[in-house]
Amino acid sequence: MKKTSKNILFMIMMIGIILFPLYRVNAANNYTINIQSNKSSIIIGEEVTFTIAIQNINGVSGGLNACTSTLNMNDNSKLGYVSVTGLNSWTATYATNLVLDTASPILSNTNVASIKFKGLVAGSVTITPTAADCTNGIDEFTGNSNSLTIDVKNPPSNNANLTSLSLSGGTLSPTFNSSTVNYTTTINAASTVINALATSGATISGHGTKYLNYGNNSFKVTVTAEDGITKKTYNINIVRPDTRSTNNKLSAISLSTGSINFSPSINSYSITIPSEVSTFSVVNATAQDSKSKISYNNKTISLNYGETKTISIIVTSESGVNNTYTINVTRTDGRSDNNYLSSLIVTGTSIVFNKNTLNYNAVVENSVSSINITAGVEDLKSTVTGTGTKILNVGSNSFQVKVISEKGSEKIYTIVIIKKDENNQIPGLSDNAFLKSLKINDQDFKFDKNVYKYTIYLESIYDKAIISAEKEDEKSIIALNGNETLQFGVNNFEITVTAENASVKKYTITIIRKNNLIEEKLLNDSKSLIISNNTFKNAEKGYQDLRFIINNSENKELYRWDFKLENLKNTSISPKLEIEINNSSYKEEILKITKENAITNLTFKHEGSLPGKSTITINLANIYQEGKIINLYYYDKNNKTIKLIKENIKVVNGTITFDIDHCSEYFLTDNIIQDIKVNDSQNGSIIVYIVIATLIIITVGLFIYFKKKNIKESV
Repeated sequence: MKKTSKNILFMIMMIGIILFPLYRVNAANNYTINIQSNKSSIIIGEEVTFTIAIQNINGVSGGLNACTSTLNMNDNSKLGYVSVTGLNSWTATYATNLVLDTASPILSNTNVASIKFKGLVAGSVTITPTAADCTNGIDEFTGNSNSLTIDVKNPPSNNANLTSLSLSGGTLSPTFNSSTVNYTTTINAASTVINALATSGATISGHGTKYLNYGNNSFKVTVTAEDGITKKTYNINIVRPDTRSTNNKLSAISLSTGSINFSPSINSYSITIPSEVSTFSVVNATAQDSKSKISYNNKTISLNYGETKTISIIVTSESGVNNTYTINVTRTDGRSDNNYLSSLIVTGTSIVFNKNTLNYNAVVENSVSSINITAGVEDLKSTVTGTGTKILNVGSNSFQVKVISEKGSEKIYTIVIIKKDENNQIPGLSDNAFLKSLKINDQDFKFDKNVYKYTIYLESIYDKAIISAEKEDEKSIIALNGNETLQFGVNNFEITVTAENASVKKYTITIIRKNNLIEEKLLNDSKSLIISNNTFKNAEKGYQDLRFIINNSENKELYRWDFKLENLKNTSISPKLEIEINNSSYKEEILKITKENAITNLTFKHEGSLPGKSTITINLANIYQEGKIINLYYYDKNNKTIKLIKENIKVVNGTITFDIDHCSEYFLTDNIIQDIKVNDSQNGSIIVYIVIATLIIITVGLFIYFKKKNIKESV
């Protein structure tokens, strides 16, 4: 019995020893195992990193220095282990369990391991680390843990195909196929809706409602695949037929004054209105097609006497094409231009008056102290100044009687009275009646006192003549006859210089005021490039410059021709205003003759002289750089001669400008080439050949002669 009691006591003590440490470990939760990830979702093949931390350590003497934890997953097939790394002096291994160890125990929150997995199969995975067995090297402790869920997804699709494509009101050609990207269709409507669908996850741009212009309309539908990288563009060309009317003609024009013989196919008209009418208007213009629109540059205009203005009527068809009718309106000048005197009487003299004689002189005795000038006018609407009593001094006394017509033109009658001196002798008087200088408006021209006739051309903006004349001798007097106001066309002026001794010199000036520029735009493939000689004759009659602008089919200017009125010489010529650039059968021939490496040919379709010198402006931006310096040459293809026309031409705004009065073959080059006369060189070569042949014949003859002579002497 005694022995049994001892055994029981021993057993109780052993159980106590065994259970005592367990009691201490499970007494409380002494730490937390925390798991965090750098991503909440990954795609298959992508890696995710989990960070394991020990936190909230309580009541652990000396600190934790080792742990073992199991990473429980609800589905082990979704993630695959990659690697594990210890952190903050902890070592880590992973097989079935995550085993952690350190030589430096911790008592504060610490990241102890980093473990990587990669996605294997799509789905959701929840990872829960067990509350690890952690120890301080003596005792074991229990803890808490958290759970973490990771979504594993399939990679995004790179499918950028449309699954369907259609149009409202039209059928695509060819029939839709996801691999076909170009489509066309015709839709007779102002708008359409592009309907498009793509695979799941892909996005579409460029579909929806589209408004259509007449003609071709290009649209793009772009599909971006789910991966955000792969893109595919479908092109849709929609033709909207232009069924609008092209009728842009008038059926009638009514005017405020006068009438014109109107025809819908004739676009230019001229009308003259009476002098007493100062305003003119188009009352109404009626279009043939009610869908077309009518506009005016000016519907009503005011005109001065003799002035010409243009009214333009623009008819725009429903399709948007313009047709312009022009009416050139000229107001006649019915005012009297009579500025003649009908009589001129100077008391104490015996001058004989003639209305066409503008200069008079007489000699009076020393006793005559004054004269009286009276004058009558042919036209009572004109005015006269300069009459009345005039005091005389010894020597030359000049007086002017000025007559201004109703129209405003002036005529000056000059009277020189020479009064004798006290000895009743005529004093020595200067006979200098020269001008020293002459200026007309702001024009540059060369004045020579011994040249008595000048012709000046002024642009239409000049409506007044500003003539400044300076006399060479201060004792002479100047009289200017002419109308300060310039009419379009010819305006004549006469400057009379009367010397002290009454001798006279007359300078005549013709000012031609040009009318408004005539500008025409032509297509380079149009038959209208042949300009009728009537165009030049009418410009000459109308005192107008001409400008022809030649455009390509895209309405871009290719080149232009400018003909100045003052340069028109032979208006019977009908030139073809066409220039071909680098399209010449003579290019190789010119290169061979000039020894140049490269030239630019300018082939003028017109052959021979022009109606006058023309200024040519050619767009060569696609050949020469801005600021390039080039030289222009003429090539006479008949005589095969080359001549420099203009050097150092600068490319400005992509164009070059030069003057010519004769058309044929021209070319441009960077270099200066000496004038070449191919025929002369050929003739020179022939002469050389003849001389050489002659020398050979003479040499052979002499050789035969001396040989025969030697034979005879030997015999």
